[in-house]
Amino acid sequence: MSFIVDTLKNSKNNSLMVVLTHADMLSDKDLLDALKYTRKSIQEELSELEFSDELLESVSFFCIDSISKRGINELKNHLYESFF
Repeated sequence: MSFIVDTLKNSKNNSLMVVLTHADMLSDKDLLDALKYTRKSIQEELSELEFSDELLESVSFFCIDSISKRGINELKNHLYESFF
């Protein structure tokens, strides 16, 4: 988490993207639980470090499934919209 915090503090970028890989290895319920846990943990950490609510609300989450390629197009579209 310290790398993420340092990057956010020293970057002109005001957003954070989290990618959960190997989503195909989890059941839908376990994937949802992992996503909820990750979201909660990141929001708690950023809040404790007094990052703005705007950043907390703008964290993007993606789940990538390497077998069916689920989530890859959504990630590509998000990257394209964010950087181009």
